[in-house]
Amino acid sequence: MRARCVLLFFFPQLATASQDAQAYVLDHLFQLIGTTNKEYVEFGYNTNLLCGGSGANTCRLHQQGWRGLLLDGGHQNTSINLHREMISSANIVHLFRKYGVSTDVDYVSMDMDSCDLWVLESLLSSKYSPRVITAEFNTNIPWPHAITFPDKAKFDVHYKTDRVHYGLNGEDKPAYHGCYVGASAGAFDIVARDHGYEIVAVVFPLDLVLVRLDVMQGVRSSVENSTELYPYLFRNPQNQRKLRRTVQLNTWGNRAMTIEQARELVDYRVWRETILTGSATMSEAVSAGREAALKQVAGFANGKINCFAKLRGRLKQGVRAL
Repeated sequence: MRARCVLLFFFPQLATASQDAQAYVLDHLFQLIGTTNKEYVEFGYNTNLLCGGSGANTCRLHQQGWRGLLLDGGHQNTSINLHREMISSANIVHLFRKYGVSTDVDYVSMDMDSCDLWVLESLLSSKYSPRVITAEFNTNIPWPHAITFPDKAKFDVHYKTDRVHYGLNGEDKPAYHGCYVGASAGAFDIVARDHGYEIVAVVFPLDLVLVRLDVMQGVRSSVENSTELYPYLFRNPQNQRKLRRTVQLNTWGNRAMTIEQARELVDYRVWRETILTGSATMSEAVSAGREAALKQVAGFANGKINCFAKLRGRLKQGVRAL
């Protein structure tokens, strides 16, 4: 207990209710940018408790008088406005409408460990424009590579969507939770820029913090010069080095990516550019994105990124098989 008190004295962010320092960053960020409605949405949510599980990003906000919506594919507790919903890029806008979320909701937290990028892209392509968004990203993929978990709701309407992915074929057997998750910071950066956002902060090894560009107007210097926020700022040279070198997560034991999973990855930049030509089908865009992603992953496998350790010596065969 004494050791914990010493830690909290020197590192106050450890006293927050989130999984890591997200609550600390949000505290100081909203002090600078202000609030409009003190409304939040958080998904996925791995507990039936308001401030339980691995740590909710919205727990501290609720304690400060905020109110909002909680969504998850496996948990429900209407007393805290937590609803069981299967979330995908195909239904996220409908869910926001169903539960009466404000179009300019102050804060949205995303942690699905799968198609988060595609859900964000769908949400921001609608009338909804949250002021601040945190999204869990895959820290095993180096900046600026734009590689992402596939969107089965977009690519295959028969795939089962949830915050827990169910293998490559949609069978009712939870996949072993490894590093085959989410999207890279580079992929989130493209979606952010496309929709008038920027990545302002990063909480390693978990979340990116996106802020709407118009919200940053007039407070940018205050944010960038904040002593409390500086260790987490996206443009902090130390964080940029971490992004390029990667931070290994969920790679121990048998959690490294398999060649079958690697073949499913998509280069979001290539997929997007192919779609924007206006002449390619979805199938063609997905094939182009997968081929580009696998070639990059071959390079990762030859490096020292543990997530791709299983692919060393095998991926060249996988690339030729495409």
